[in-house]
Formats: sequence, C-alpha cells, structure tokens
Amino acid sequence: MIGNIFQRRKRIVVDEMKPMLLAYNGADILCLLLDNLESNTDLIKHKVLTNLDYCNNKFNLNCSSYLLYDLTETEITHELAILLVKSIKELRQNTTKIAFIGVSSRGKKNIQRCLEDNENSLNSQYRFVTGMEPAKQWLTGEIT
Repeated sequence: MIGNIFQRRKRIVVDEMKPMLLAYNGADILCLLLDNLESNTDLIKHKVLTNLDYCNNKFNLNCSSYLLYDLTETEITHELAILLVKSIKELRQNTTKIAFIGVSSRGKKNIQRCLEDNENSLNSQYRFVTGMEPAKQWLTGEIT
C-alpha cells in the first residue's frame, strides 16, 4: 500500500514539471524536463505530447533557436527516440542547437539513429551533456 501511495505522489510531481523558457547570456533556451521517468513508456509518451501542446499554446517558438531536453534517469527506447525527434521537429522550425542532458549510452544510440535517419533529420547541431550548466554554455556558444 505504501508503494502505491509513493507512485501516485511521484506521478503528481512529474505532471507538474512544465516546459520553461530560460534566459541565459542574452538567449532564450526552451527547457523540456523529462527527467526521472525511468522506463515508464506510457508516462514518457504522455509527457512528450503534453509538452508539445503546452509549448505550442504558451510560447512564441519562433524567438529562440535553442532547445534543452533533460532526460536524466529516463530510459529512451528507439520508439521513444522517434517520438522525441518528431516532437522536436514540430516544436521548432528554426532550432539550431539541441542539448540532451543525462542520456544513457543506449538512449544516445537510439536518439542518434533517429537523428541520422533522413526522414527525421533536423538540420540542427546536437550534443549529449552531463548537466544543466554545460548544456546552457554550449547552447549559447560560451563553450564549444
């Protein structure tokens, strides 16, 4: 019973994580938080689609070309990588740089396979990083 209560609480917290625009070094970075979702495929899909709707209704997405995805402690399967890449294409017509935080080696392979696929090509630079600061610095050109 205690396990069920804890899982419900975790879902409530996860549902409260909304995308946000982060001002950093004069640039706006769209941050999408999908961290700590582990291998709950249905919840991850739900969050990706919810984020897409939220961003399309809340933000002027033509103003920024930087995207940050926090995927720490979230398992990215090939199926989820396809969904992520498609959602990125729908979100940002002019994205020039995308930073992925905390992706496992298996998740990296799945995302890279999707990004290298001609059908899913984004024409954007992307990098896998270990934390928020390196991601923000790379996105805004502070580090190369």
